[in-house]
Amino acid sequence: MFTRFTLSLALMGLTAHAFSQDKAVVTAKHLEPIGYPALARQARLQGSISIHLKISPSGRVVDAEANTADALLKEHPLLQKETVKVIRKWTFSCANCPPNANYEHALTFVYRLEGQETPQNISHFTMDSPDRVTVTANPPQVNW
Repeated sequence: MFTRFTLSLALMGLTAHAFSQDKAVVTAKHLEPIGYPALARQARLQGSISIHLKISPSGRVVDAEANTADALLKEHPLLQKETVKVIRKWTFSCANCPPNANYEHALTFVYRLEGQETPQNISHFTMDSPDRVTVTANPPQVNW
């Protein structure tokens, strides 16, 4: 009986310890809508881009660095440049970050062309918090 009680107390202590060490949680406070860049859509560029952010205590993006494993996107960095341009307009907040200190956050942007071809650039973005943004558009219509 005493062993079970001691084990229960130990487990409660471990659980309390795990909850007391709150992990930093970064969330977007203000988002600028991101559309599929027209030139990237025309070139049919798509893939994933990782963005590493440095954010000020006020939530403003101080630095943004884009990387991709996709060879075509490395060769044609249009999506990286456009993503960094838009993300610099976003603001963030951080729960459990040290006060008055910059913090870091990583996001993955996934660009996809799907559906039927259309002449209009109608794109949508969804944010799967805290770290994934998906931007979709219909492929461009090719007139031969």
